Amino acid sequence: MRNPGSTLRRPIVGLAVAVLVGSALAASPAAAAPSASDPSIGPSVLASKLEEQFGTLAGKLRAETAGMGPADRLQAVAHAMTAEGYMAEAEVADATFGTLIEHNCAIQAVAERFPELCAAEARFLEAVLGASVERRGYILAGCGACEYHVRFGAPARAAEESV
Repeated sequence: MRNPGSTLRRPIVGLAVAVLVGSALAASPAAAAPSASDPSIGPSVLASKLEEQFGTLAGKLRAETAGMGPADRLQAVAHAMTAEGYMAEAEVADATFGTLIEHNCAIQAVAERFPELCAAEARFLEAVLGASVERRGYILAGCGACEYHVRFGAPARAAEESV
C-alpha cells in the first residue's frame, strides 16, 4: 500500500527493458508484427541497447545516492528495485559486505530468451553501488531468488554466476 503522501514514480529498470525490447522490435527487419520471440532480434542488439540504458539509469541512481554510506546505498537500490517489481531486499552484514535479494524477476520472460540481460543487470548494480557484485542465486537457474553478494571497497568486476 502506498503512502497517501507519496508520489507515483515511474519504474526505472522494468520500463527500460520494455523500451529496449520495443526499440529492438521496431528496428527489426521482420515484416508485419515482430515479437520478442522474433529470431532477428539478437542478443547483441538488446545487450548494447540495455548497456546504454542502464548507464543512464546508473547515473540517475548514483546522483540520488550520492553521499550515502554503503549500507544506505544498498538499501536505496533495493527500494528502487522493489519499485521496479523485483521485490528486492537488502541485508547488510557490515560496512563492507551486504546482500541484495530479488524475489521476483520483472523481466523474466525476456531474460529467458536473452540471459545477457542478467549480466547487464549485474554490471548495472556494480555501477550504481560502486562495489563488487557477485551473483550467488539465479531465478533462471531455478533458484527462488536472484541473490547478489555486494562487497564495498573491493574493485568492481563483471558479476559471476556461482550457481
